[in-house]
Amino acid sequence: CTVRLQKAIPANGNSSDVTIPQNVTMEVSVNGAPVEVRHMEDNSYESYYSFDYKASSGDMVRMEIAADGVQTVTAEGIVPDAPEITGIRQYTTREYGPNVISVSIADNPQKDDFYTLELYLRKTEENYYKWYPDDEPDISTSCDTTAIRLNRLYDEPITVSPDDSPIPLPDKYIPETLMFNDKSFRNGARTFSIEAGYDRNIYNQYPKDVPLEEVKSYQKITFEYKVVIRSITPEYFRYVTVRRSMDDSAFSGLGWAPSFYAFTNISNGIGIMGTVNTWESAWLQNDFGSNQ
Repeated sequence: CTVRLQKAIPANGNSSDVTIPQNVTMEVSVNGAPVEVRHMEDNSYESYYSFDYKASSGDMVRMEIAADGVQTVTAEGIVPDAPEITGIRQYTTREYGPNVISVSIADNPQKDDFYTLELYLRKTEENYYKWYPDDEPDISTSCDTTAIRLNRLYDEPITVSPDDSPIPLPDKYIPETLMFNDKSFRNGARTFSIEAGYDRNIYNQYPKDVPLEEVKSYQKITFEYKVVIRSITPEYFRYVTVRRSMDDSAFSGLGWAPSFYAFTNISNGIGIMGTVNTWESAWLQNDFGSNQ
């Protein structure tokens, strides 16, 4: 868990004021039990702290922070229930069409729930060379994991209205994460489908059509997918929604738009303490066929 601290300056304050909190004392507890906190680093205007904690549904996380020249800051958050995933499948819409990962989520219709969704691609490449019988084989392997941009997210069998469409997080450096509420769920369920690209597993060998022990060289490339779903707190969702509205408004910085009121659950401070509960799949083998 990461904590980012910055001393706020009033709009009519001095922009040259030091915003790094001085002489910080931070106490963190989970269900009343203290948790060790570490100071990570400072940059030119803020400080970073961290603590280790494995989230469980219903846990109460509380923070109390004191620093020179400011009132003591407190924040509390309850870890939400874990996401309930009822199914994952892979399919293509047509021959040589894009790979589609479909994820079904169950939801309690009696509660307002909020989620994020991420999809990761892992590419593993292996190259083998053994040109002479007495030589040791030369084998090299590389593995890369990247987040897939979710720019073609669609759902079945419902159509999402603009007000309930997935909300991208405002951070331009992580456009692969989608945030959404459960307003568009029907009867407590929804299925998301993501176009994951056109990758197919590859295997080429030379000479062809000979037993593996007689192969002089081959190249093997495999692709795997991982789905990550997080339940997030309503406070976190509301805060990010307002921040996104601010970031998307060209007039807000010029004073030509109405004021935005960012939800905050920080007492004597501004910002958000958001808790999450994460579900992630195993690495899914690429079932979309192969190229040879």
